[in-house]
Amino acid sequence: MKEIKLNIKKIKDQVFFSIPVEEWDPAENTEIKAYLHSGVLTIPLHSFVIGFSEDEINILQKIASIRFDQRKVNEIDKQLSLDEKKTLKNLLKIKAVNIYSKGQHKEGVYTIPEVIYPILKIKKPSSYKKLSIPDYLVVSSEQEATELSKKYAKEIKTGLLMGVRDMKDRNYYIVSNSLYSEYSPKISSLLEKKPLSYDEIIQILKINPTAGKAILCLMNESGEIYLKDKKYHLA
Repeated sequence: MKEIKLNIKKIKDQVFFSIPVEEWDPAENTEIKAYLHSGVLTIPLHSFVIGFSEDEINILQKIASIRFDQRKVNEIDKQLSLDEKKTLKNLLKIKAVNIYSKGQHKEGVYTIPEVIYPILKIKKPSSYKKLSIPDYLVVSSEQEATELSKKYAKEIKTGLLMGVRDMKDRNYYIVSNSLYSEYSPKISSLLEKKPLSYDEIIQILKINPTAGKAILCLMNESGEIYLKDKKYHLA
Protein backbone atom coordinates (compact mmCIF):
# COMPACT_ATOMS: atom_id res chain seq x y z
CA MET A 1 0.00 0.00 0.00
CA LYS A 2 1.25 3.46 -0.88
CA GLU A 3 1.76 6.14 1.76
CA ILE A 4 0.74 9.70 0.91
CA LYS A 5 1.61 12.79 2.93
CA LEU A 6 -1.14 15.36 3.40
CA ASN A 7 -0.37 19.05 3.72
CA ILE A 8 -2.65 20.86 6.15
CA LYS A 9 -3.28 24.61 6.09
CA LYS A 10 -5.72 26.68 8.13
CA ILE A 11 -7.26 29.75 6.49
CA LYS A 12 -9.59 31.72 8.74
CA ASP A 13 -12.18 29.25 10.00
CA GLN A 14 -11.46 26.46 7.52
CA VAL A 15 -8.80 23.75 7.31
CA PHE A 16 -7.55 22.66 3.88
CA PHE A 17 -5.84 19.39 2.99
CA SER A 18 -3.63 19.20 -0.06
CA ILE A 19 -1.82 16.33 -1.77
CA PRO A 20 1.16 16.66 -4.13
CA VAL A 21 -0.22 16.51 -7.67
CA GLU A 22 2.07 13.63 -8.67
CA GLU A 23 0.43 11.49 -5.96
CA TRP A 24 -3.08 11.98 -7.32
CA ASP A 25 -4.75 10.47 -10.35
CA PRO A 26 -5.87 13.50 -12.41
CA ALA A 27 -8.73 11.45 -13.80
CA GLU A 28 -10.19 11.23 -10.33
CA ASN A 29 -12.29 14.19 -9.18
CA THR A 30 -14.13 12.99 -6.14
CA GLU A 31 -15.44 14.19 -2.84
CA ILE A 32 -13.72 12.74 0.22
CA LYS A 33 -15.67 12.16 3.39
CA ALA A 34 -13.89 12.80 6.69
CA TYR A 35 -15.17 12.17 10.21
CA LEU A 36 -14.48 14.34 13.25
CA HIS A 37 -14.77 12.64 16.63
CA SER A 38 -13.30 13.84 19.94
CA GLY A 39 -10.98 16.23 18.16
CA VAL A 40 -9.58 13.58 15.81
CA LEU A 41 -10.17 13.86 12.07
CA THR A 42 -10.35 10.50 10.29
CA ILE A 43 -10.26 10.12 6.51
CA PRO A 44 -11.22 6.58 5.40
CA LEU A 45 -8.44 4.92 3.45
CA HIS A 46 -10.84 3.79 0.74
CA SER A 47 -11.59 7.46 -0.07
CA PHE A 48 -8.27 7.66 -1.88
CA VAL A 49 -7.15 6.06 -5.12
CA ILE A 50 -4.66 3.96 -3.20
CA GLY A 51 -4.44 0.22 -3.61
CA PHE A 52 -3.10 -2.71 -1.68
CA SER A 53 -0.87 -5.13 -3.50
CA GLU A 54 -2.16 -8.64 -4.17
CA ASP A 55 0.14 -9.99 -1.44
CA GLU A 56 -1.23 -7.43 1.05
CA ILE A 57 -4.83 -8.28 0.13
CA ASN A 58 -4.07 -11.98 0.66
CA ILE A 59 -2.66 -11.34 4.14
CA LEU A 60 -5.58 -9.10 5.10
CA GLN A 61 -8.05 -11.69 3.84
CA LYS A 62 -6.22 -14.44 5.71
CA ILE A 63 -6.45 -12.52 8.98
CA ALA A 64 -10.06 -11.43 8.34
CA SER A 65 -11.11 -15.05 7.78
CA ILE A 66 -9.91 -16.06 11.27
CA ARG A 67 -12.21 -15.63 14.24
CA PHE A 68 -11.13 -12.63 16.35
CA ASP A 69 -10.32 -14.53 19.53
CA GLN A 70 -8.19 -16.99 17.51
CA ARG A 71 -5.99 -14.36 15.84
CA LYS A 72 -3.20 -14.75 18.36
CA VAL A 73 -0.05 -13.08 17.10
CA ASN A 74 2.26 -16.00 17.87
CA GLU A 75 -0.07 -18.57 16.31
CA ILE A 76 -0.64 -16.65 13.08
CA ASP A 77 3.04 -15.78 12.70
CA LYS A 78 3.86 -19.49 12.74
CA GLN A 79 1.57 -20.02 9.75
CA LEU A 80 3.20 -17.34 7.59
CA SER A 81 6.10 -17.70 5.21
CA LEU A 82 9.08 -15.32 5.36
CA ASP A 83 7.68 -13.21 2.52
CA GLU A 84 4.23 -13.11 4.16
CA LYS A 85 5.83 -11.95 7.42
CA LYS A 86 7.53 -9.09 5.55
CA THR A 87 4.21 -8.12 3.99
CA LEU A 88 2.49 -8.24 7.39
CA LYS A 89 5.26 -6.11 8.90
CA ASN A 90 4.56 -3.44 6.30
CA LEU A 91 0.81 -3.62 6.97
CA LEU A 92 1.52 -3.11 10.68
CA LYS A 93 3.75 -0.14 9.85
CA ILE A 94 1.01 1.66 7.93
CA LYS A 95 -1.59 0.53 10.52
CA ALA A 96 -3.64 -1.48 8.05
CA VAL A 97 -3.26 -4.20 10.69
CA ASN A 98 -3.00 -3.55 14.43
CA ILE A 99 -2.30 -5.62 17.53
CA TYR A 100 -4.91 -5.61 20.30
CA SER A 101 -3.43 -6.64 23.66
CA LYS A 102 -5.91 -5.73 26.37
CA GLY A 103 -8.43 -7.56 28.53
CA GLN A 104 -8.43 -11.28 27.84
CA HIS A 105 -6.08 -10.83 24.89
CA LYS A 106 -2.94 -9.64 26.67
CA GLU A 107 -0.85 -12.00 24.53
CA GLY A 108 -1.92 -9.97 21.49
CA VAL A 109 -4.35 -10.62 18.63
CA TYR A 110 -4.34 -9.08 15.17
CA THR A 111 -7.13 -6.63 14.30
CA ILE A 112 -8.08 -4.90 11.07
CA PRO A 113 -9.43 -1.31 11.19
CA GLU A 114 -13.03 -0.85 10.10
CA VAL A 115 -12.03 1.40 7.17
CA ILE A 116 -10.11 -1.50 5.60
CA TYR A 117 -13.13 -3.78 5.18
CA PRO A 118 -14.71 -1.84 2.27
CA ILE A 119 -11.43 -2.28 0.41
CA LEU A 120 -11.44 -6.03 1.06
CA LYS A 121 -15.02 -6.30 -0.15
CA ILE A 122 -14.04 -4.60 -3.39
CA LYS A 123 -10.75 -6.41 -3.92
CA LYS A 124 -11.06 -10.03 -2.91
CA PRO A 125 -8.62 -12.82 -3.76
CA SER A 126 -9.78 -15.11 -6.56
CA SER A 127 -10.75 -17.85 -4.10
CA TYR A 128 -13.42 -15.54 -2.66
CA LYS A 129 -14.89 -14.22 -5.91
CA LYS A 130 -17.76 -16.67 -6.12
CA LEU A 131 -18.46 -16.67 -2.40
CA SER A 132 -21.94 -15.51 -1.37
CA ILE A 133 -22.75 -15.77 2.32
CA PRO A 134 -25.10 -13.84 4.64
CA ASP A 135 -23.77 -11.40 7.25
CA TYR A 136 -26.12 -12.84 9.87
CA LEU A 137 -29.11 -15.13 10.27
CA VAL A 138 -31.41 -16.12 13.11
CA VAL A 139 -33.78 -19.10 13.33
CA SER A 140 -35.91 -20.34 16.19
CA SER A 141 -36.27 -24.06 15.52
CA GLU A 142 -33.69 -26.82 15.72
CA GLN A 143 -34.85 -28.14 12.33
CA GLU A 144 -34.14 -24.78 10.64
CA ALA A 145 -30.76 -24.61 12.37
CA THR A 146 -29.90 -28.10 11.08
CA GLU A 147 -30.89 -27.12 7.54
CA LEU A 148 -28.73 -23.99 7.68
CA SER A 149 -25.83 -26.01 9.05
CA LYS A 150 -26.06 -28.33 6.05
CA LYS A 151 -26.49 -25.48 3.57
CA TYR A 152 -23.46 -23.61 4.84
CA ALA A 153 -21.43 -26.61 6.03
CA LYS A 154 -18.33 -25.62 4.04
CA GLU A 155 -18.44 -21.98 5.19
CA ILE A 156 -18.91 -23.02 8.83
CA LYS A 157 -16.09 -25.56 8.61
CA THR A 158 -13.67 -22.99 7.19
CA GLY A 159 -14.67 -20.37 9.75
CA LEU A 160 -16.30 -17.95 7.30
CA LEU A 161 -19.57 -18.40 9.20
CA MET A 162 -19.97 -18.99 12.93
CA GLY A 163 -23.00 -20.29 14.79
CA VAL A 164 -24.20 -20.11 18.39
CA ARG A 165 -27.38 -20.74 20.36
CA ASP A 166 -28.62 -18.25 22.93
CA MET A 167 -29.74 -20.31 25.90
CA LYS A 168 -32.14 -17.55 27.04
CA ASP A 169 -34.23 -16.87 23.94
CA ARG A 170 -33.38 -20.36 22.55
CA ASN A 171 -32.72 -18.91 19.10
CA TYR A 172 -29.89 -20.05 16.82
CA TYR A 173 -27.66 -17.30 15.44
CA ILE A 174 -25.24 -17.39 12.52
CA VAL A 175 -22.88 -14.49 11.81
CA SER A 176 -20.16 -14.01 9.21
CA ASN A 177 -16.55 -13.90 10.35
CA SER A 178 -16.06 -10.54 8.62
CA LEU A 179 -18.94 -8.93 10.54
CA TYR A 180 -17.78 -10.49 13.80
CA SER A 181 -14.22 -9.32 13.21
CA GLU A 182 -15.45 -5.82 12.44
CA TYR A 183 -17.56 -5.34 15.56
CA SER A 184 -16.12 -7.56 18.32
CA PRO A 185 -13.04 -5.31 18.82
CA LYS A 186 -15.36 -2.29 19.05
CA ILE A 187 -17.46 -4.02 21.68
CA SER A 188 -14.33 -4.96 23.66
CA SER A 189 -13.14 -1.34 23.51
CA LEU A 190 -16.50 -0.09 24.78
CA LEU A 191 -16.56 -2.59 27.66
CA GLU A 192 -13.03 -1.61 28.69
CA LYS A 193 -14.53 1.69 29.86
CA LYS A 194 -17.60 0.33 31.65
CA PRO A 195 -20.16 -2.50 31.54
CA LEU A 196 -23.00 -1.90 29.09
CA SER A 197 -26.39 -3.42 28.42
CA TYR A 198 -27.40 -4.97 25.11
CA ASP A 199 -29.52 -1.93 24.19
CA GLU A 200 -26.68 0.48 25.03
CA ILE A 201 -24.20 -1.40 22.85
CA ILE A 202 -26.63 -1.53 19.92
CA GLN A 203 -27.36 2.18 20.23
CA ILE A 204 -23.70 3.23 20.46
CA LEU A 205 -22.51 1.05 17.57
CA LYS A 206 -25.66 1.63 15.47
CA ILE A 207 -25.60 -2.00 14.44
CA ASN A 208 -28.55 -4.16 13.42
CA PRO A 209 -30.03 -5.55 16.70
CA THR A 210 -30.06 -9.15 15.43
CA ALA A 211 -26.48 -8.94 14.19
CA GLY A 212 -25.43 -7.35 17.48
CA LYS A 213 -27.12 -10.10 19.47
CA ALA A 214 -25.35 -12.76 17.41
CA ILE A 215 -21.95 -11.16 17.96
CA LEU A 216 -22.53 -10.72 21.70
CA CYS A 217 -23.59 -14.38 22.01
CA LEU A 218 -20.43 -15.53 20.23
CA MET A 219 -18.20 -13.29 22.37
CA ASN A 220 -19.91 -14.58 25.49
CA GLU A 221 -19.50 -18.21 24.40
CA SER A 222 -15.78 -17.72 23.65
CA GLY A 223 -15.19 -16.15 27.07
CA GLU A 224 -14.30 -12.68 25.78
CA ILE A 225 -17.19 -11.12 27.69
CA TYR A 226 -19.76 -12.20 30.28
CA LEU A 227 -23.26 -11.07 31.26
CA LYS A 228 -23.97 -9.97 34.82
CA ASP A 229 -26.91 -7.94 36.14
CA LYS A 230 -28.17 -7.45 32.56
CA LYS A 231 -24.92 -5.81 31.52
CA TYR A 232 -21.98 -7.15 29.52
CA HIS A 233 -18.55 -7.06 31.12
CA LEU A 234 -15.10 -7.57 29.57
CA ALA A 235 -13.62 -10.86 30.77
